[in-house]
Amino acid sequence: MFFYFAFNKSDDQTLESFLISILYQFCASQGIPEPLRLLYLKYSKLKKMSHGNSTVPRPINSEILKVLLNISQSLPNGGFLVMDALDEIPHGLQREDFLHFLRRVTGNKGSKLNILVTSQSEPDFTNQFRWDLGWKILGLGRTRVDEDIALFVQDELSTAAKFSRLSVSDRKRIETYLVQNANGVYV
Repeated sequence: MFFYFAFNKSDDQTLESFLISILYQFCASQGIPEPLRLLYLKYSKLKKMSHGNSTVPRPINSEILKVLLNISQSLPNGGFLVMDALDEIPHGLQREDFLHFLRRVTGNKGSKLNILVTSQSEPDFTNQFRWDLGWKILGLGRTRVDEDIALFVQDELSTAAKFSRLSVSDRKRIETYLVQNANGVYV
């Protein structure tokens, strides 16, 4: 299961939308698990009881998380979850929700869910992802990131038609400037 935190879609990066996306991906590949079906039935009954009221309750995040944890426990390898670009979640309540989610998942005794998180190094993550809590931190290092950015820029400058008119020396100057000023980030 995979979720990419896009820097330009910060309003969509709620814990609820994340959990629903992950469950949707699971159901698309494995079918609808019993705990999710039961949650659906619970809220279907509430909807019928609301008699057309437009404010029909939805499952709360803790109920959705419980279903996700239950599903992960039923998988032979616990399942794999990739959370890419976690640092793109805005600071504040949204980010706190995700950090709380990660504490719940990793603190759950029966959880076999394997999680890979990618992120820039940030203080709130450094405190969250400690080795004594079972996390393994693999830093790429600035040099490797800059090399990756350089390869990307070289490829764009050499293959994109809009740069074909530039001289080799101009392309090299652009590459040098972009790599030196990227600060380890590219989009």
